[in-house]
Amino acid sequence: MEEFGVSCQIFWLPDSFGYSAALPQILKGCGVKYLFTQKIFWSYNESELFPYHYFLWQGIDGSSIKAFLSTGYTYTTNPEMLDITWKSRRQPEYPLGRYLLPFGYGDGGGGPSRDYIENALRENDIEGAPKVVMANPVKFFEDLEKDELQENRYSGELYFSAHRGAYTSQAKTKKGNRKAEFALREAEMWGAIAMACEKSAYPFDEVRAIWKKVLLNQFHDILPGSSIERVYEESEMIQAKAIEDALSIRAKAIKALAGNGDSSVAAFNSLPWERKAVVKLPEIFRNGAKTDMGESVPVYEILGELAAEVSLPAIGAAVLLPKCASLKISDDDASASITDNGAVLKNGEVTVTFSQNGEITSFLMNHSGCEACSCPSNRFRLFKDVPRLFDAWDIDSNYELGEIVLDGKAEMTLIASTPIYSAIKIEKRIGDSILKQTASIKRGSACVEFDAEIEWRELHKLLKVSFATDIASEEFINEIQYGFIKRPATRSRQYDKDRFEVCSHKYAALAAGNRTAAVLNDCKYGASAVNGEISLTLLRASSSPAMRGDNGLQSFVYAFAAWDAPFLDSNVARAGYEINVPAVAEAFCGRTISWIGQFGETSAILDAVKPADDESGDIILRLYESKGSFTSYTVI
Repeated sequence: MEEFGVSCQIFWLPDSFGYSAALPQILKGCGVKYLFTQKIFWSYNESELFPYHYFLWQGIDGSSIKAFLSTGYTYTTNPEMLDITWKSRRQPEYPLGRYLLPFGYGDGGGGPSRDYIENALRENDIEGAPKVVMANPVKFFEDLEKDELQENRYSGELYFSAHRGAYTSQAKTKKGNRKAEFALREAEMWGAIAMACEKSAYPFDEVRAIWKKVLLNQFHDILPGSSIERVYEESEMIQAKAIEDALSIRAKAIKALAGNGDSSVAAFNSLPWERKAVVKLPEIFRNGAKTDMGESVPVYEILGELAAEVSLPAIGAAVLLPKCASLKISDDDASASITDNGAVLKNGEVTVTFSQNGEITSFLMNHSGCEACSCPSNRFRLFKDVPRLFDAWDIDSNYELGEIVLDGKAEMTLIASTPIYSAIKIEKRIGDSILKQTASIKRGSACVEFDAEIEWRELHKLLKVSFATDIASEEFINEIQYGFIKRPATRSRQYDKDRFEVCSHKYAALAAGNRTAAVLNDCKYGASAVNGEISLTLLRASSSPAMRGDNGLQSFVYAFAAWDAPFLDSNVARAGYEINVPAVAEAFCGRTISWIGQFGETSAILDAVKPADDESGDIILRLYESKGSFTSYTVI
């Protein structure tokens, strides 16, 4: 609209590696009426073919838009290829008398060459051949609507049965993307609150510039990991600068809200619910702390730094003051110990037992006595990974046949055992690579977190970490944008087998009856599940188009959590946010405050708070319902 004075009616997406089930709702909200794409049919793995060209595409909230999918077999107007395309269309059962074919020189349809245009003009009316008309694609959709064809409906994602490796390749760029998105969320939210409180002006131009850097690097083939090496040298630098600039905006906004603090410190929480978090504190808190309401808060030394567990208000700040505080004993206290057979992490919610090789052999839910893990978990699995066609793009289904037996030895060290945070360190060799991870548990949490670092030295290898549960579910629950989608957790039919590797955001879960288990992460996007086992895909090692892709130092965080509750009653969506959004401590002048409050347990999530782009001073609150249920939500 800014450049050409036109409002788009078509979402033109010819070469995407799959299509999120959140898109119909987003497109409809933007006034987009139609979708055109073609890569769904461009499959070479003998998978189940997509059934339609023209259909209503329905997303996770029930919204639908009209879509047309071309086969993608040809980009030319050559008469022979036009005839093949027409005769091979997927909907011959009723007269689909129109077909949209993008054409042009190059991969995906570049500029139309002279020969292509000449062919199209000659093919306007040739006996026995498809009649060709060059026209605006909007007219094509309008003509289809006039035809009043039977409207087939397709619900859910448009899964692409290829390029599954693109969920994992070039891990540093994917991590940079996740961190940049959350850094911008923080910058927008605290900047908007500081503006609304008249503490500081909002840096509109700076935020726009950062968003453009982040969005540039979401271009395919950058974010999928299918570009040459130089692209990632540049993308990682651009993302690092975007994160730095966004966090600088957050810091300035929080400083403006904090005022000229003296000896008090506030822990800032940008999530729209009350939470407990372990936050780092300066040296003046060595003897303890108290809240501004006078409640005593013990302070502990953890990994060489002072820290305390703080109860944080929703989108607010909790104030702490230095004070001598006595030790509090609680049944929920965390602890860690090294044993003759391995190690144990424990709190009031769970008891997690590790074997000598660093794998979980028991994840006991203390209140119910149920085991959340049915056999060794936190199990690293290394596979031979040599796709037959596209190295960085693909994971072939037969990778599972090439598992490499790993040396099970591990070294475990106790590094912290305090009531609020306890941890062990696990070191082990994976192939030619060295893995170091910190496994930790916090007070009152049914979640064990793994902060991992690996010097990745593999070539054509695939690394997964698996958690085996005894949850007999046929459905794998994966977070996507603004909700989740259920995919097969079995391999019963071709449809299920095609989905051996899927895209997942902050959590991947299995649920049945009153039990839920999930693997959370801070920067990974590939996952799989079968026979009750959830696997998070951590790293690949392709050699084309970037040689020795992903080799070098890699770091990531993942966690395993369980609930004695159905999926709807678990807080899995919130847990996914909490592993990605740490609390921030800052010197503070004022009292504990919640700028935007949420009341009651609800599946609704306030995802973004930002000033309107028209600089009117209005504040936008972007909310979504996270579990496919009906709920009420109050914003104060």
